[in-house]
Amino acid sequence: MPYVVRRLEKDAFPAIGRKPLAKIEPQGLVAMVKAIEKRDAQGFEKRAYQITVQIFLYAVAHGLVALNPATDVKLEVSSLCPKALTMRASPLESCPS
Repeated sequence: MPYVVRRLEKDAFPAIGRKPLAKIEPQGLVAMVKAIEKRDAQGFEKRAYQITVQIFLYAVAHGLVALNPATDVKLEVSSLCPKALTMRASPLESCPS
């Protein structure tokens, strides 16, 4: 857990700013992910987004916020949307008998 908090303090909090949870908007979360991606933080942008979703789910469940802004975000970040691995079929003639 301390590792997660340190990473959020280093990568997520500077992008979001010192705002109460209820004041954070989807655009702020997109800016957070893009800032982390720009810094090339070894794929942490995906994990930071997942942690943010979990934080807001907790906040909604406990009445701290009315809505989860992370659920409204459709990110088009390369590390969040990996390319599908496709394999071409080999011609039957090239297979050993």
